[in-house]
Amino acid sequence: MTRSLACALSLLLAFSSFANAQEDEPAPVPEQQAAPEQQAPPEQQPMTQQQSPPPAQQSPQQFHAASSEQFPGKYQVGLSPLGVQARFDGNSVSGYKFTGDVAGLLKSYDKFSLWVGGGFDYTYGSLSHSNPTVLPSADHDLQLWAFAMLSMEKLIHFPLVPFVRAGIGGDILLFNGVGGSLAGGAFIVRFGGGLHYYVTKNVGLGVETNFTLGPGIYPAAVVGNCAAGSNSCTSFYGNWDFLIGARFAF
Repeated sequence: MTRSLACALSLLLAFSSFANAQEDEPAPVPEQQAAPEQQAPPEQQPMTQQQSPPPAQQSPQQFHAASSEQFPGKYQVGLSPLGVQARFDGNSVSGYKFTGDVAGLLKSYDKFSLWVGGGFDYTYGSLSHSNPTVLPSADHDLQLWAFAMLSMEKLIHFPLVPFVRAGIGGDILLFNGVGGSLAGGAFIVRFGGGLHYYVTKNVGLGVETNFTLGPGIYPAAVVGNCAAGSNSCTSFYGNWDFLIGARFAF
């Protein structure tokens, strides 16, 4: 009996020791997920290798003002509503002058462009009177001419276009005489030049000047020293003009 109680007590103590050992054992720690690998920041370029900023955008007007004139097409029309003509002789016409012309591009070279065209000029003789006793006695000069023109827009790095031109033509001269209008004429060579500043690609404003020379055929009543019995005689015809106007390119 005593032995049985001792065995039971021994088993009870062993079981109690095992249970206490189980309680004292620490719980397993769950495995933590590895943190994602951080990528190294990209290497910054040194300050000396930084890219330059893009050029500032320019408006079409700013771009045009900083570059040579580039004609948009092959044709030009010129109008000069403000002008004056001064004669070199005592027979032809001086006064207010209006001109117009049309030109087409023949060939473009590296330094200049070659144009051909024709024009119409009219002078109202407000500064010359063939017969001061007849009022109004202003005379008239109508001219038609053909010309070749060189424009030098490629030589200047802003839209200022110098030009020179020369041509031939003819004039119809109308004089106010005592008995009515008297007609004369002239065969001429005309040459000159000018410059225009193009405020847009199509419109240029500027000035020009020309010389006109040739033989003139005048009524005897105007010249006054023709041969006896002749109704007309040939004499020098010449004048200079100064004009303000515009050219239109298209």
